[in-house]
Amino acid sequence: MTSPWSTRTPDRSFALNNLRAIWPNYATIADLRLIIPSVIADEDERVQLRAAVPGSRFVVCELTAPETVLKERVAAREPNEYWRSRLRNFVDLYQQRSDLARIRDFQVSTHARPVAEAAREVIEQVGWQLRPEAERLHT
Repeated sequence: MTSPWSTRTPDRSFALNNLRAIWPNYATIADLRLIIPSVIADEDERVQLRAAVPGSRFVVCELTAPETVLKERVAAREPNEYWRSRLRNFVDLYQQRSDLARIRDFQVSTHARPVAEAAREVIEQVGWQLRPEAERLHT
C-alpha cells in the first residue's frame, strides 16, 4: 500500500498521497480504529498526515526502547552489513532529534516486555476498548 515494488523508489509523498486517496473509504466505517505504522519525519509531515485523514481523531504514539536495543532490532532485519550500518546510523539521527516531543502525543516503551503488553498500553493510552475476545487472548 505504501511501498510498491518499482525500479524507482517512490518518495515519501507516495504514502501520503495514497492515504489521502483511500481515506474516504475508511471514513465510511463506523467506529473504525486504524493504526498507521510509520516514522514521522518532522512536524510538517505530522500536519500533512493529519490533513490526509479529515474528520478523524489523530494521535501519534512514539514507541521507544534504549538506543542499543533499537540498533540491535534494526540491524537484525537487514541482509548485509551495508544496510545494518545505515539503519544504525538512522537510529543515531533519531536519538539526536529535539522535536520528538512536539510530534508525539505520548510514548510507550517496547523494551523488556511482550509485544501484547506494549500494544495493550497503546490501546489504553488512546482510550480504545479491547474487544472481549481480544481481552481473553491477552489475560
